[in-house]
Parts: sequence; structure tokens; C-alpha cells
Amino acid sequence: MHQMQEEYPINPILGVVGSLAGMGVAVYLLPNNFEYFHRLMAPSWAMAIGLMVAPLWSAVRSPASVFRAENIMSAGLVYWLFTETMQGVEPIDTPTREAFRLSFIYTGLFAASFWAASMIRPMRMIRLIHTAAKHHINPGPIMFTLVVCFFLGMFDYAHACDFSIQMMLNELTQPRFRAVWSRGQFGDWTAFRQHLIYFGHLLPTLAMILVREKGWSDVNSIVGLVLSLIFLTFLASSGTRNEVGTVLGAAIAYWVLGRPRINYLTLIQAAVIFLGLLMFMQLMLEFRRFGVRYMEFKETATYEYIHVDHNLTRLAQVIDIIPADHPHVEWGPVKFALFKPIPRVFWPEKPTDPGFNLPLYLGVKYTNFTMSIVGESYMMFGWISVCGMGIFYGLLARYWSQLLTPERTNCQIVIYSLGLFALFTGLRTMDALVIKSYAVMAWLGLYWVFLHRPKRVL
Repeated sequence: MHQMQEEYPINPILGVVGSLAGMGVAVYLLPNNFEYFHRLMAPSWAMAIGLMVAPLWSAVRSPASVFRAENIMSAGLVYWLFTETMQGVEPIDTPTREAFRLSFIYTGLFAASFWAASMIRPMRMIRLIHTAAKHHINPGPIMFTLVVCFFLGMFDYAHACDFSIQMMLNELTQPRFRAVWSRGQFGDWTAFRQHLIYFGHLLPTLAMILVREKGWSDVNSIVGLVLSLIFLTFLASSGTRNEVGTVLGAAIAYWVLGRPRINYLTLIQAAVIFLGLLMFMQLMLEFRRFGVRYMEFKETATYEYIHVDHNLTRLAQVIDIIPADHPHVEWGPVKFALFKPIPRVFWPEKPTDPGFNLPLYLGVKYTNFTMSIVGESYMMFGWISVCGMGIFYGLLARYWSQLLTPERTNCQIVIYSLGLFALFTGLRTMDALVIKSYAVMAWLGLYWVFLHRPKRVL
């Protein structure tokens, strides 16, 4: 534990102080005259700096600590809540000043609770993960597993096209919700087939294992990268941006953590790659709208700012509505997230929302709004559930960081990287935390079937 703290340090006390100080400055900078443009820009920067103080100080002490779960998740709050407002972007349907004031306060309380919980000694890692993490897997079984994941991940796309390669290529030119493999709002028996896609989420990370073990020019590495690119093309045309970001983010994390030594040059390289990932996710907005045919319309596309989800505005809207015009939803978001894996064919009355549907309340059709984990926590019981959920996420991050040790196997890094970006995406919504954990479970299943005794399988 002491060796881990030296190589991957965190600063929980600085995290608590920074979060509360950033909250205080943000509230102070919130203008009384709420009519002029960019009114949220300065408060958002103040809050973001407060949230980033602890991760940045950890990076100064040790570059490797950047990829520790607590630091990544603190940066995740900045990404999910303040990306647009830091750029001066605000939707037309702006809530009241008081709602934004409370939004900054609740974000600060969540972050402070998160960092406070990270000081608590974590529970022991469950046996299956602990056992798998000790295993260093050779390239042969990895290549076999990668091929299995490719066929499982592509099965739903192929099945929807009657296993016609020509039809699959043609459907890539269709907009997101017109392709034959697009999912309906309510699942049926095809949900079991569609869940096989999560095996494909492992492909880029598995390809990075081959690259690390055998080099970029090796035939196995090239095959792995090609299969990953094919799958990502289909995933980008049909999935969400956070799905693609989670899949590639885990692969990038493996590429960094798989190095014997992490220095500042490594972090600069990773930052450039992540910036490229953001640009690709930006491109997905148009790619999904027009399909591959988007290339014909690229001259009309404009990218004035980095899009995320306008979560801060949605959080403020919910604060304006709850509890003034709608009661708190109590445990609704938690139940909605936990029940997500249960197929609707087994439970037709399964909840369709966390207890409050913001687009429906605002009269907006055919869309979905997210408000971050802070907003979903507030919907439950108010400020007390915001603090409670911050503690839960802090405990979860501290628990997962046990996998980040100075001496680590490739299997250990895979598990950690997949879980790390499940936690990162889980800051967007509670159910995203559950859904993105499917990739971790898929890897553990493959490990148990193919990898823990490779000589008896291959």
C-alpha cells in the first residue's frame, strides 16, 4: 500500500479543500445581472480549477498518478458538467440564477464527499478479479480471444443483415436510427443478441496488448488493429459517443499503463491522443446523422465548440423543477440503474425512466437529456443524497484503485482500464456505470473460459 501511494499518490484533503474553495469562488463569481452573455464562463472555470487542484498536484508528484481512478473521476466531473460553459456556450433554455448557484454548490458537495470517502480503507478485492489480475497472458491466447470477441461483437450487425457483407456495408451509409440493426426504445428477445456487442468493446484493448507484447509491425498486432477498426466503424455508426469514448479510452489507458515507466512525455502523448478522440467523437455527431454519406456533406459542417451534454444546464433545470413542481423521486435512479440488465421480456413493467423524465416535462420529443450523477443524486432526496452518492463513488474509486500497483500483469491492466472508464462514464448517469461494467464482466468471463488455463483450451 505504501509503495502504491508513492508511485500513484492522491491528495484527498487537497481534493476536499479544492472542491469547496472552487464552489465558493464559483458562487461568488456568479453575476447578479443574469442577462449578459458568457455569464457562466468565469464560475465554471473557478469550479473546474478547484476540482483539478488535487489531480494536478498528484501529477506533479508522480506522472503515473494521473491514471489513478480518484484523479480521473475528479477530472470527469469537469468534463461532464463544465465543458460547454467553460467555452462560453449556454443553451437558450437557461434556468434561473438561483438554480445555477445551487448547481455549483451541489457539485462542490458531491466532489468534497467523494474525496473524503477516498480516505477510507477499501474492502478487499473480490476473489475472481484478484485471481485474474495475477495472470500474465501470452500473445497466443490473446489473439484467439480477440478473434472470438470480433465475431461475437459483430454478430448482431451481421444477423440483422442476414450475414450479407454487402448489406452491412450499405447499412453503414444510413443514419443512426434507420439502419437495420438500430434498437428500439423497448427491448425484446433480441436484447440477448445485442448484448454480444459488449464483447467487441474489448477489441481495442486486446489489440493494445498485442502491440505491447509483439510491436506495431507484427502480423498479430496488425490483424488486431484491423479487426478493432472494423468493429469501431460499426459501433460509431450505431452507438453513442460515450460508448466509443469508453472503448477507446480504455485502450489508451492500457497503452499508457502497459509501459514500464510513465513520464511527462508519455502524458503529453496521451493528451494528444485523447484530444484526437474528442475530435473523432465530435465528428460522430454528423457521422451518425448522415451515415458514411456524411463525407459528402463535410463542407457544410461547423465545429464552434466541443460538444458534451449540457449537463450543468440540465442539472439547473431539474433544480428549478424539483421539488417546486415535482416531488423528489427517492430511490428511482438507483432502481432504474440496477434493473437495467434485466431483459424487458422477463419484466414488461420494468421502469422506463428514473422517476422523472426531463424531456417529457419540457415537451421535447425524440431526445434524451442527461444531468450528470450530481443531477440524478439531487432528484432522489436533495443535498443529502448528493453527498451520499459522492461518498459511494469515492469508495468505489478507492476500491478500484487497488488494481493500480507498481508491478502489474497485462490482465490486471486490462481489468483496471475497462473499469476505470466505466467509472468515468458512470459520472454521466448511474445506469451508464452499470452498462459500461458489461465489458469488465465480458473480460472476466473470457478469462475464465479461455485464458486462465490456456494450455487446456488451445
